Amino acid sequence: MAAPTPRAVGAIMFWERASDQWTFIAHDFPPLEPGRTYQLWLVLGTSPQSVGVFAPDAAGSARKSARVPLDSEARPQIAVTEEPSGGSPQPTSDPIIVGQVSG
Repeated sequence: MAAPTPRAVGAIMFWERASDQWTFIAHDFPPLEPGRTYQLWLVLGTSPQSVGVFAPDAAGSARKSARVPLDSEARPQIAVTEEPSGGSPQPTSDPIIVGQVSG
C-alpha cells in the first residue's frame, strides 16, 4: 500500500477595511513538533508585522482573527512561518505560504 500523497496547505484571508479586522482561515496545515507554532504575518515592503500564532486542529484547519490598522490603500503580502512556541518578533524561517492582498 502506498503512502498517502500529502496535500498542499491552503488559506484565505479576509480584510474588513472599515473595522481593520483581518480573518485568516487555513486548511491542510500539518501538525508541528512540540515547541513549534505557526505564525501569521502581514508584510508591507520588507517589514513583517506579526498578526499572531495559531495551531491547526486535527484536520489541519485553523482560524485567526485580529485587528490590524492599515491604510485603506495598503496591499500587504500575507505569510505564514514556522516559529518557536509563543512566536518570534521577526520571521526565523522561510514562509510556508505567501499570498498577496488584492483590491
